[in-house]
Amino acid sequence: MNFLKKRKLSIIMIGPPGVGKGTQSSLLSAEYNIPSLSSGDVLREVISSNLPEYNFIRESIADGKLVSDNAIIDIMIEKIKQCNQGFILDGFPRNMNQALIIDSFLDNIKIDFKIIINIFLETDLLLKRISGRFSCKNCGAIYNKYLLPTKINGVCDICNGEEFITRKDDIEDIIYKRIDVYNQETSPIIEYYSKNSNFISINGNVGSKQEIYNLIHKKIRNILKL
Repeated sequence: MNFLKKRKLSIIMIGPPGVGKGTQSSLLSAEYNIPSLSSGDVLREVISSNLPEYNFIRESIADGKLVSDNAIIDIMIEKIKQCNQGFILDGFPRNMNQALIIDSFLDNIKIDFKIIINIFLETDLLLKRISGRFSCKNCGAIYNKYLLPTKINGVCDICNGEEFITRKDDIEDIIYKRIDVYNQETSPIIEYYSKNSNFISINGNVGSKQEIYNLIHKKIRNILKL
């Protein structure tokens, strides 16, 4: 978008697991030509890089330990520094400590617009979205047994494959734990960010992915005065 050639846009995308943050981040990334940064993806990139300065992270994960807040923040800040025109933070920050440090960092760099998007959804709908997910083993097409089943039972719409896989973290008891962790750690930052005049809150059940995107995009354009 030509408007952003001389301006820097940051978007912070918040929401519980399964709400559609990744999908909306990807759509916004394409629209505004800025990268979407997920802490999970960035960590995986760091792990596979084999750079010696990240050995401590690889060792922590190999030992089954959580990567420290400070390590994640440092990695995300380094990634943000590489984004000349702006960026989207997909599911980051996850807690108040991360939010305060990242906000302090963003205040010290030239960001013309900081927009926070909170996508929310009722727990029972989240459970359906996550627990119903499965994908084609052959082509990776994603389905949901409750919301988006294959047209022909047991056959992929895209490649006609007949083998499907379900993620281990999509098992119901694990989903409850993920939502509980989100409510404890991430929900408090919603109140913190809601004081920002550029805070956008969207119900993740108001329509299709495209309809939700259209709502978000319209609100962003209003903030940017486009």
